[in-house]
Amino acid sequence: MIVAQSRAVRVMALASVLMAAGMVVTASRSQTPGEQTGQAAGGDMPAAKGAKTLVVNGCPIWQFTRCPRADFHGARLRGVNLHGADLRGANLAHADLTNSLLSGANLDDADLTGARLYAVFAPSATFRNAKLAGADLSFASLAVTDFNRATLTQATMEKIQGDKARFVGADLNGVDLQDAQLEDADLQNADLTGAITRFTQFRGAYTAGCKGCPTGVGELQ
Repeated sequence: MIVAQSRAVRVMALASVLMAAGMVVTASRSQTPGEQTGQAAGGDMPAAKGAKTLVVNGCPIWQFTRCPRADFHGARLRGVNLHGADLRGANLAHADLTNSLLSGANLDDADLTGARLYAVFAPSATFRNAKLAGADLSFASLAVTDFNRATLTQATMEKIQGDKARFVGADLNGVDLQDAQLEDADLQNADLTGAITRFTQFRGAYTAGCKGCPTGVGELQ
């Protein structure tokens, strides 16, 4: 009888300990969702979902934005999405667009003098008649991009991917094209006087009337 009672006491004591432990765990778990909910209510999650749109001088920075002749002089626009944007005639002189998305964007007649366009993704974008003197386009993706009649004097275009890009009548005096990929590019009547073309790939490029283009590359028949 004594042994049985002793065992019963121990079982009851153990049950009490387990129940107490369970209550602690339950309380601990019930607090965690409450804390997360409180943080969300405080604005962390809503801010992430409905983050404020970057607006520069009245122009919202997002894809397909329409801001011709907008003023972004010296603006810091790193990593922004301007896919399909209409920025014709915009002032982007000395702006920083590093790693930004410009695919299909229209920057005709824009001023990008001294702009930083390092590693931008801009296939099929247009820069016709644009000013890009001294701009840095190193490592940019520029396949089928249109630079016809653009000014690119002293620009840095090292290691760009510019297959089938168009530079008809463009001014590329002193441009750095080291290791650039310009296969099947259109360089008709372009001026590459003083350009650095070490290891540049011109296979299949059209160079009729081009000044300073390396000899031995293709010419439009």
